[in-house]
Amino acid sequence: MNEDKSIIVSLERLKNIASRLQEITTDKAVNYNLIGSPFGASLEHCIFLGIKYCPNFEERVKYYVALSEIPASDPRYKANHLNSA
Repeated sequence: MNEDKSIIVSLERLKNIASRLQEITTDKAVNYNLIGSPFGASLEHCIFLGIKYCPNFEERVKYYVALSEIPASDPRYKANHLNSA
């Protein structure tokens, strides 16, 4: 069965969540549990994916690491983005 996971989230709500988050480095990130590793066009897009796929995301999320801070050799780096041909 193909479950529809369509949701609608206002940009205002996404920006509100983003304003509460603190950016940290990968060195500090090792002290926290990773609840997701989305790839998005913006922080708000990544938050949207968290809301869509991570249970209780809004209550659990506190920090984020920018993609440019995560080297490809790090096990937390997910290879679920488009590979260049």
